[in-house]
Amino acid sequence: MQTSEMKHLKEDGWTLEQIGVLAHMTREGVRQRLSKAYGTTYLCLLLTTDQLAEQCNLSPQAILVFCKRNGIKQVNPPSDKPRGLKWWSSETVSTILALRVCCICGAPLPKGRNSCCSDECLKTSAANSHKRASWRHFRNKMGVNNNIPSLAYKR
Repeated sequence: MQTSEMKHLKEDGWTLEQIGVLAHMTREGVRQRLSKAYGTTYLCLLLTTDQLAEQCNLSPQAILVFCKRNGIKQVNPPSDKPRGLKWWSSETVSTILALRVCCICGAPLPKGRNSCCSDECLKTSAANSHKRASWRHFRNKMGVNNNIPSLAYKR
């Protein structure tokens, strides 16, 4: 049985085990062939960057920057999909939405906001900005003497 036939059966809702019985292969063998040829066995659940951006309420450029900063990887492009596009699994949507929350109240961030969900949270964040201690301030507060020489190796 050809891999393209397996792909069509999988898209029609057949399980890997059912396809394996028909192709005289194991379920794992079918999974490996589909993964090698198309990058995933979830063929109908792949999204382009534009589709992902629309579902996450972000611009495509913001999606690429956000995914790069947070280590979210794209899926290998399937052979039947157009080359040059970035492909993402549908689970990426929930990952992005879980990571994009307000730093004050934890609500989802609307489009155009990067850290706070509303002006009210932004004011709260700005009001508490003086409480954010730098490392030096923390060391002074803890009574660590900054004049102590480092313990670096000396010849």
